[in-house]
Amino acid sequence: LRAGVVQDITARKLAEQAAARTTELLRRTGEMAKIGGWEVILADMRMVWSEQVYRIHEMEPGLPVSVEAAVMFYAPEVRTVVSAAARAAAEHGIPWDLELPLVTAKDRRIWVKTQGRALWEDGKITRVVGALQDISEKHASEEQLRLLETAISRLNDIVLITEAGSVDASGPRIVFVNDAFERQTGYSPAEALGQSP
Repeated sequence: LRAGVVQDITARKLAEQAAARTTELLRRTGEMAKIGGWEVILADMRMVWSEQVYRIHEMEPGLPVSVEAAVMFYAPEVRTVVSAAARAAAEHGIPWDLELPLVTAKDRRIWVKTQGRALWEDGKITRVVGALQDISEKHASEEQLRLLETAISRLNDIVLITEAGSVDASGPRIVFVNDAFERQTGYSPAEALGQSP
């Protein structure tokens, strides 16, 4: 005589498949957005990084990283800012959202957006979790735009820029004028902005 138990595990298997799809979706979107997640478990100060955070740091995934080592990746001039933000979150639950320079394991200087916040359990902060995003391209574009605006502002000729795209019946609106506009017309930029040329 043989005996056995048969159990329907369809629901469990479907849940596992859904969780695997969600994990893969998060991995792919993290790659595209150059964003990853991390956490610090305060009981033993253990730091956990997602695969994308390792990529941003140009490190082999899975290598152990201490909180102190993670702070040392930031450019020397901002390490005290990062340390103070992390301490404020761990001790008082104060979140942070900063854009700072970071030096990767391959000694490449990049810009990152770092965010962190405390997680509470039974009235006590037990973990600090956050996100790290490589914003180097955005930062470079903003810097180029600042340089271009500075150069245009110093020109002796008037530069006037109007909005692109759809406009109302009165025509396009002025969105930028350089310093020469005020010198030559007597009108301030504030008086010109939003007007039709």
